[in-house]
Amino acid sequence: MSKKNLDLSIYLVTNSEMVPNGISFLDQVSAAIDNGVTLVQLREKNLDTRTFIERAKQVKKLTDKAGIPLIINDRVDIALAVDAHLHVGQSDMDAKEARQILGDDKIIGVSASTIPEIEQAIKDGADYVGIGICYDTTTKKSEKIPMGPIGSHPLLEVIKKSRSGMKACLIGGINQSNIQKVRYGAGVPGLPLDGVAVVSCIMAKEDAGKATRELVDLWNTPPVWTKTLNVSKKMEISEIIKNTRKVSPMCHNITNGVAKHFAANVTLAVGASPIMSECYQEFDDLAAFPNTGLVLNTGTATSENIDIYLKATAAYNKVEVAN
Repeated sequence: MSKKNLDLSIYLVTNSEMVPNGISFLDQVSAAIDNGVTLVQLREKNLDTRTFIERAKQVKKLTDKAGIPLIINDRVDIALAVDAHLHVGQSDMDAKEARQILGDDKIIGVSASTIPEIEQAIKDGADYVGIGICYDTTTKKSEKIPMGPIGSHPLLEVIKKSRSGMKACLIGGINQSNIQKVRYGAGVPGLPLDGVAVVSCIMAKEDAGKATRELVDLWNTPPVWTKTLNVSKKMEISEIIKNTRKVSPMCHNITNGVAKHFAANVTLAVGASPIMSECYQEFDDLAAFPNTGLVLNTGTATSENIDIYLKATAAYNKVEVAN
């Protein structure tokens, strides 16, 4: 396939040790490929070279049939032996040397977690970077501090400013419960995130096909908590405030004690009606009230308040889904 068509959206990194009992490694990978992963990285740290080559050939038959790339982790010799692509870490051969060996037609990816590493990957001509770790993970031991989706912004800004066309995915602790948050939280204006790399949320599942379909659907579906606001560029702030006063929406604030008075006064100042209820029995009724929104400002969250935050969020999201 052409490198220009590289699709990082659902990037499977294999781990044979995670496969459930009674399921073969190849069946697990095949199920993932058949249900929508866009490329596969074969990561095997404990296989001897001959066994690694045999496994790579078997997986490449599956990826070739599906028309998606096979990426080999670290081992440029294996990539050469099976005519595959390559991903290297910071302690492996650098991307520039790998390119000289594999040629310009091969995809080369690099692991990166700092701005200098991103800059070097761009300089070396990498096709993509795997940025991480996003969240804490038990898949791979790491001393890195999880950066979260927002922590990737400075790194993505470097890629954007370089105009190199290098793509980026996030890796580390990403699964069905947070993939949408990662996609919509990580992108920067002018450069959306290209994809996520996942391991256990496919490889460790009894039904890898179902797990993959869930990831694909979540990646391609805007979450209920995002909306595109069709606000005209000609609309002035004064007109927005005028419309707010006309509608007089209710603004349900759940916030820390220091900000309560400030939040209420600002809400009143723009013509809306504040309510500061933290009584979870009222949340469903408040959420169903026309022209109502929730402002959640946790401050320093406590264990007893987390339940309130979750119930409030669920109540308002439920109304959004129904609408």
